[in-house]
Amino acid sequence: MSTGHGILQKTQQALQSYVLTADLSFNPSVVCGVSRGKNPLVADEEESSPLPMVVCDCRRGTIDQDQSLSPWKVDVTVSLHESADDTTEDLHLAHAEELINALMDTTLAADLSTEDDYTCFLAVFQDLSYEISGRRWVTTLNLQLDCAGFDIT
Repeated sequence: MSTGHGILQKTQQALQSYVLTADLSFNPSVVCGVSRGKNPLVADEEESSPLPMVVCDCRRGTIDQDQSLSPWKVDVTVSLHESADDTTEDLHLAHAEELINALMDTTLAADLSTEDDYTCFLAVFQDLSYEISGRRWVTTLNLQLDCAGFDIT
């Protein structure tokens, strides 16, 4: 199970698809954390994705090399960015709660596994943070996914 071909990209894409289909009362753009030609995380960058925006970022995956059948453990950050000029703090927190509730669903691992060539076995929620960064409200959920870069069904 240790094949790592594209595990970070596949995890980001599975999360992006999941958030795009989530039943939210607001309509965020959803992007992967690393994108060519623009940085969705830079608050004042003109080419940044439109707000509100959800960033699905997976930059690190580890595997137990002693276990040839071990899944990857992928560190995931999902953050909601909204304009502090256009959105009140209360509204941002309400939107963040909706997003977090969607992600903390007990079926998240199974729901992510609907993507081709990707299987998620377990989602472990790690921490949640909230801040104002520049002119943006930002709420971030960190989790770890045990997953494989292929379909095991």
